[in-house]
Amino acid sequence: MNSWRVAFRLVYLLIQRRRIFWIALLLVTIASFFQPLRPYLYRYVIDNPLRQGDVSLLLKWGTILIFLSFLHA
Repeated sequence: MNSWRVAFRLVYLLIQRRRIFWIALLLVTIASFFQPLRPYLYRYVIDNPLRQGDVSLLLKWGTILIFLSFLHA
């Protein structure tokens, strides 16, 4: 198959699924924004809720960090 044909086919499929493309682009942008912040979030969770022994807050932040990991994946 010609590479131009493949490119045109991909553009055609993209036009058909425009909404999914914009959702995926938004998720990638959000994930790339939070990627550099993850080490700071880990440090915050270790320094504050873990040291204080606040299990409910630790569970909340753990859920947020797991969500961000799945979002990044």
